[in-house]
Amino acid sequence: MNARQLVIAALDRSLVRIMAHASNAAADRLAAFVGQRLGPRLYPRAVANLRLALERLQPGQDTQALRAANIDNVARSMMEVARLGRIQAEGRIRVHGAEHLAARPVVVAALHLGNWETIAPAMWQSGVALTGIYESLPDAFRARQALRARAPFCHRAIAGSPAATRWLVRALEDEKGAVLMYMDELRGGAPNAPAFGRPLATGGNIKTIARLAQR
Repeated sequence: MNARQLVIAALDRSLVRIMAHASNAAADRLAAFVGQRLGPRLYPRAVANLRLALERLQPGQDTQALRAANIDNVARSMMEVARLGRIQAEGRIRVHGAEHLAARPVVVAALHLGNWETIAPAMWQSGVALTGIYESLPDAFRARQALRARAPFCHRAIAGSPAATRWLVRALEDEKGAVLMYMDELRGGAPNAPAFGRPLATGGNIKTIARLAQR
């Protein structure tokens, strides 16, 4: 590890411990500080990519406010992973349209919006234990943290592989279960879906979601 990676690793571990036990008010203030002050300094490449993406989506417009809001949201989402159980237990998650989850099997097509980590506890409190595919994170600590936080709300977490889709089919056909897939995985350096005016994607997760639903 270089010096920057060591600093980020130490910060990650410290923040996880603090966020897991802090009050909501303290956690909110800390997340805001990290998003506004530390995030842009620790992840300059991600901020540069964000700036480029917003300039392409809104050419000629000042995107500073949007950049700040996005960085703040990502920082809060990442820092809330350690608090998923508390967020759910405190009744801070509400599900609109939960009646659509009554039938089985069901395929939940998701996007990385808001705090996407709350999808599993949101489904769980509506009586749905999800089976989903996860992508291993390069940072072992973050990978363990994410799996540990999601575990109470999931039926099964499947590591991404060429055979993973067969497990999803089995969950739908044999167990009459619920499958979670994200549509906006990166392909060619850009989200595969939604289309945002581009030609509709003919491959990737969105195709798999449609095939699972049809089957």
